[in-house]
Amino acid sequence: MDVEDVEELFRDSSFEQIVEDIKSMRIRGAGRIGRAAAWGLRQNILSTEGHDDEGYSRGYEYNYSAAETLYDTRPTAVSLANALLFVLKGLQTDPDQMVTFKDFKQRTSSLALDFNELSINAVDTIALNGKELVPDGGVVQTICNSTAVVQTLIAAHKEGKDFLVRAAETRPRYQGRITARQLVEAGIRVELCVDNAIRHHFSDVDLVLVGADTVCKSGELFNKIGTSNLAAIAKDHGVPFYTCAEWYKISTEAESLADVEVEERASSEVIPDDELHQDIKVRNPAFDATKPDLISGIITDEGIIQPGEARELIKKHFGTWKISGFIGPDD
Repeated sequence: MDVEDVEELFRDSSFEQIVEDIKSMRIRGAGRIGRAAAWGLRQNILSTEGHDDEGYSRGYEYNYSAAETLYDTRPTAVSLANALLFVLKGLQTDPDQMVTFKDFKQRTSSLALDFNELSINAVDTIALNGKELVPDGGVVQTICNSTAVVQTLIAAHKEGKDFLVRAAETRPRYQGRITARQLVEAGIRVELCVDNAIRHHFSDVDLVLVGADTVCKSGELFNKIGTSNLAAIAKDHGVPFYTCAEWYKISTEAESLADVEVEERASSEVIPDDELHQDIKVRNPAFDATKPDLISGIITDEGIIQPGEARELIKKHFGTWKISGFIGPDD
């Protein structure tokens, strides 16, 4: 894959710009965040001056520091951690390809490109695996914005299926509006509803399809706030609830909620600073947890699996490797 194939949003950005864009949510969506993180490692090392007589050990130092900075931008998004792990593990397992500092730079760049290609191809495969679940003539409920979900629905539409998608706005950042726009532009019928109206409109829903920010080894799902409420509503109505998740969205470290840092975002996303009373504390968690028993299946790029199979899938790719082994102590 050539550099030109990498997403325009971050292709020409510096390391510092990528860090800021992930933190500020200019770069959003778990898959895109992962791709940007891998690209950030590349941009960092390519901009670093070094001499071949230093050996590539200095390269590791630069990469570990950059990985720690990138990781801290969105610690709940495991796609980011696993993108970093993909590159760092690749550098560790084939040192013979990096005799000089220049070799180290080239290998880091190559691994970042590899991850970007893997990530993009994974979405296409998820769409192929998930499109058969989309009901012809039915109603699909979504929340937030997931590239894998959007592509799955578009793949089903291209097969000739006619269905309605009801997209929840997903406050306070309104990512559901992005989903609605993308689907309408693809020729799919869409309704947009406020988050609190999901249960009110649920009587005609046939399938719930959501994305994933993190899947724990137990199969517990972390996704945009409101997802767990949607899963409970689906359970009450006997409607199947599926999540679309590339294999690299499964955590190598987190077993369940207790092991995940749930990101609290700025109060200004909920209410402007000049309208906020000084004695009011705003709670703005970005994600919530959905228990495995509420999940009908996980649509991955390696097939549709049950939540309990998540552990073996991530082990298949990373073995016992963990990002904490590179950027800090394994707690």
